[in-house]
Amino acid sequence: MLARLCLGDLGSHKVDGGVFIDRNPELFSYILDWLRDGPSRRLPSSRLSCDQLLNEARFYQIETLSAVLELKVAMLLEHICKVGQVREMLGAIERYATPAKAAQLPKTLASLPGAPSLERAEVSAEEAQLTLLVLRDLRPQLAFTQARSFAGRACVQAIKSFVFGPRETMDLMDLVYSTSFANADTVWQVCKAVVERVILDVANAFALLHFAQQACVPSLEARARRLALSAFATALVADPAGFASLPSALLQELLEDVRLEVEEEFEVFKALTHWVQADAASRAAQFPQLLGAGVRLEQLTPDQLHKVDLHDLVAGDMKCVHMVVETVLDFHLTPDTRRRGLFDQGPHRVEDGESSQEGHAGLSVGCHALVKRPVPGQAVFRSQKRLRF
Repeated sequence: MLARLCLGDLGSHKVDGGVFIDRNPELFSYILDWLRDGPSRRLPSSRLSCDQLLNEARFYQIETLSAVLELKVAMLLEHICKVGQVREMLGAIERYATPAKAAQLPKTLASLPGAPSLERAEVSAEEAQLTLLVLRDLRPQLAFTQARSFAGRACVQAIKSFVFGPRETMDLMDLVYSTSFANADTVWQVCKAVVERVILDVANAFALLHFAQQACVPSLEARARRLALSAFATALVADPAGFASLPSALLQELLEDVRLEVEEEFEVFKALTHWVQADAASRAAQFPQLLGAGVRLEQLTPDQLHKVDLHDLVAGDMKCVHMVVETVLDFHLTPDTRRRGLFDQGPHRVEDGESSQEGHAGLSVGCHALVKRPVPGQAVFRSQKRLRF
């Protein structure tokens, strides 16, 4: 009792006398160690010994030790209940962890209750979540460490739900740490193939591109990038949230890419302003850099240049204003206009067969020009020409 008084480990109720009896020599050593050294001392590893020591701690009214033992006993009981089913789980996972079975996974996904047909090139949200979690968290070099992260728990929970269905509620964390490296790598490769061949679509191209870059999945990143570049306008409408969430570096890579297909360059400018306005407070400062690097101002028509010149993001930044002005100057300073003078308001000389009114539009610098507009409805690859300011 003297040790308990020194440790301040008495309950709030009054204790009228007490007898400190050595009831069990083996367990009593744990009691003395706890009273002398506190929580730093070891505890029994078996459930039976912990249960017996818990009774002793309650008898001596050592509340801190009782609380610790109650938690440990509960965890050991939960673990014992799951041991028999861990092997069953391993066997289920291994059905998808061999090359012969890997090709069957998409068909298996489609056969699950409520899963859509593969003819529609879709999987349910649950299977999609599973595969993405596996790609992100079930990496061979990380899957068998003892650092059980929250993300790792989510990954195993998704795998468990995929194999056993929603009725199974066990937490089988030991699955990941018990599987072989070869099996884990195969499962990862299978899930990667499902995402690339079944889940990836224009409706998630930007989101999966960002995900693949974060998860370090080069093949998925390449596929998502090609899809986003080849169907840029469609993907922008179908996945606006994914586009708005792109980091600036990845966005600049997309806008600079010569493979980006658009019907007119003005679509790229509108996409950039959409991205900036999604978080104007933090992104407005990046707009000049992205405008100069990603938008081919020299490919805009006079009408479009005029709209760009009047846009709030451009008009409020002198760097952007200078880019537009230099584009206009570069556009008009052809050998012919140099001879006549840039600001000569006389009629333009046009080639035979061309209309003198085609493409005329008033610009903020007071000039007129002729431009060759893209054919409506025809997607074109952008040129590799770069303006340097």
